[in-house]
Amino acid sequence: MISTGVSPSGLRGAYRLADEIFRIQRLVAEELYEKGRVDAEDARCLADLRDYFMYATLRADREKAHELIKQLEECEERADKAKDRFHAGFFFTLAQLVSIRFEVARLPGEKVSYENWHRSFKETLRKLGIPAAKNGG
Repeated sequence: MISTGVSPSGLRGAYRLADEIFRIQRLVAEELYEKGRVDAEDARCLADLRDYFMYATLRADREKAHELIKQLEECEERADKAKDRFHAGFFFTLAQLVSIRFEVARLPGEKVSYENWHRSFKETLRKLGIPAAKNGG
């Protein structure tokens, strides 16, 4: 995992953190359902774990982008297996951000660049009948 200044030990540390996110999320959901409130310590731990992955994404560099994307995609798969759709989307979004930032293709034949997206987006707006901003916005 990309350095955040504080990292879990071991090669699979990021996956352990992801698994803890799923466990604590289930616990928080149960607390809300049964008690109508969430334990502050559980909420803090969940926020800290999510923030770890967000900081790893924000601090990523081009050299380790492929590695980080692979780890985030694995976390997304683990979330799917844990039936945690929210965090599957969370990890998908983080991987997509790294992919876009460093123009790393995630699909075969995909060409990632701002210019390609801009052309495609203009076509999407046209197809949907949504006027594009005059200033290129």
